[in-house]
Amino acid sequence: MTVRQMMAIVSVTSGALLLVASAAVPATATGAQSFTCVSSDADTCVVTIALTSNMNETVTSTMPDTQPWSLNEAGGDGTVNPPYTLTSDDFGGDFEGPPGSTQGHVWTETLTTGDNEPAGGAAVLTFRHVTSTPAAKPYKSLTWTSPNTAVRHQSVTVTGNAKPRPAKGHMVLQRKSGSRWKTVETLTYKSKLHAWATTFTWTSARHVTVTYRLEAKAAPGLLTTPGGAFKIKTA
Repeated sequence: MTVRQMMAIVSVTSGALLLVASAAVPATATGAQSFTCVSSDADTCVVTIALTSNMNETVTSTMPDTQPWSLNEAGGDGTVNPPYTLTSDDFGGDFEGPPGSTQGHVWTETLTTGDNEPAGGAAVLTFRHVTSTPAAKPYKSLTWTSPNTAVRHQSVTVTGNAKPRPAKGHMVLQRKSGSRWKTVETLTYKSKLHAWATTFTWTSARHVTVTYRLEAKAAPGLLTTPGGAFKIKTA
């Protein structure tokens, strides 16, 4: 009987779910085979493991996330319906750790097939968050101040605030160009002002009016949120 070891690792980065599974080839060989788990949303990830005859594999899933996970479904594709079994080795296979755990624990089960496993099939394991991730929402507010006019070759300052407070580099000034908005400045938080601010040299010619807006970038739980448009005219 061939024995192989598999490891699945799940993590959340910038709102995207990533799962990588690797299976070491038999003990006499070296190297690893990799599987990729595809996420359909922030709460679901599916890993597909090719099946062969006489498998007896320990499937271990380490999920360093702040939300508990569960093995939601053990299905199959191809010729599999599924003629394999998953035997719980610890914690019933329900969570990635003991009851009450929230992150960094290990879920383990044993995957086995018989000697008549048909070719071309795969085990399809679906993981889900036990509690759904709250939907991302816009920033609660986004305000700004700016001059109505500017003198060529002199400084212009635009300030803004957003709730909740954006991360560093997440408050930007955009200029309208045709139907698009182009980021032209990144605001810096000024503790004395209790606001974000940017100062730049005004270079537009006389009688020119430029349309701007502030935008707070997406963050965990927050959507990218643009502010209203405002105009500055060359004095």
